[in-house]
Amino acid sequence: MKKKIFPLLIVFIMCFAAVLALQIYFGRLNLQVTVEGAAQYEELFQTERYTTPEGALVRLKDVQAPVVVVTFWASWCGPCLMEFKELQQFQKKYNNEQIFFLGINQDENNALEIIKKFHKEFQLSMAFVEDPQGLIVKKYSVEKIPTSFIFVKGNLIKRVDGPIEFENEPWESWLKKT
Repeated sequence: MKKKIFPLLIVFIMCFAAVLALQIYFGRLNLQVTVEGAAQYEELFQTERYTTPEGALVRLKDVQAPVVVVTFWASWCGPCLMEFKELQQFQKKYNNEQIFFLGINQDENNALEIIKKFHKEFQLSMAFVEDPQGLIVKKYSVEKIPTSFIFVKGNLIKRVDGPIEFENEPWESWLKKT
């Protein structure tokens, strides 16, 4: 009896593995990891409006780029500055029509001057917003900086607590989802 069941079990496992592999190959199996609290952040994506120091209004839901990154930073944050240096190189590959960055500054004093200084120093193609009272950071439940939220077509794909490792993220894959 045992000798007859073992080959059937092997055949069943192989068939199951083949079906699973085909589902993954044809994209029928959704392997996207759900980010905790995604609905809250996606609601902010749809409803919030931000004003840059230049007076421009930024509504994330109106941004044409399919990938939007909201990043929280401050001038005194060493990892934030390292992230900006990497972002300079990264933006040579992708433009604002592909990946849009919104940098939310957490400096409590002279935030406007700091934003202007960093915008000029790093020559980054991104919108900056000041948040000296921490109202935006509270809405996003950010506890440390840098923290970034990566959205694809308004859906939160990833939250990064700490600096983004640009070369290790699947940017091309996210752009193809659009």
